[in-house]
Amino acid sequence: MDSITIQEINPNNSDFIKAMDAANFLRKSGLNQMTLKIIWDLSDPNGLGYLDRKSFFVSLKLIAMVQNGREPNYSDLNAVLPPPRINDDYFKSIDWYISPENAQKFAAVFNSMGPSEGKLAGTKVKPYLMSSKLPVETLTKIWDLSDIDQDGFLNLKEFIV
Repeated sequence: MDSITIQEINPNNSDFIKAMDAANFLRKSGLNQMTLKIIWDLSDPNGLGYLDRKSFFVSLKLIAMVQNGREPNYSDLNAVLPPPRINDDYFKSIDWYISPENAQKFAAVFNSMGPSEGKLAGTKVKPYLMSSKLPVETLTKIWDLSDIDQDGFLNLKEFIV
C-alpha cells in the first residue's frame, strides 16, 4: 500500500473528514466491505455522511477490534488493543504518530502522577498540560479528544494519546 499523509485524508484540515476520504483510508485496513460498512454505521450513527475527528478515531478502534478477532461494538472502545494495522509507513508519516519510546515516556509520567484505579483526574493532569505552554483553547481540544469516554479522567491510553 502507498503511504499517505493526514492531509490526504483531510486535505482541507477541516473538523470533518468526508465519507469518501475516510472510506478510501479505511479500506487500507484490508477488511471486507461488509465489515467496513458495519464500522462506518457505528462511526456515523446519525448518517451524517462524514466523520469528525472523534468518530474517525472510533472507526480506527473498531477496525482494531475486528483485526484482533472481536466484534466491533461501542462497549469495547476502551479495550487495550494494538493499533489498527493499516500501513505502518502511514502512521510514521504523520505528526501525531506516537513511537513506542515516546509511549513509554508518557506511561512513566502517567504513573508518576499517582493514578487511582488506573485513572488520573483532570485536576492532576492540568498542571502537566499547562506546562506545555500551549494556548488554553488548544489544551481544551486535546483534553476533549483524549478523554474518549468523557468521564473527566484519563486512563493510561487516553493520557498517552
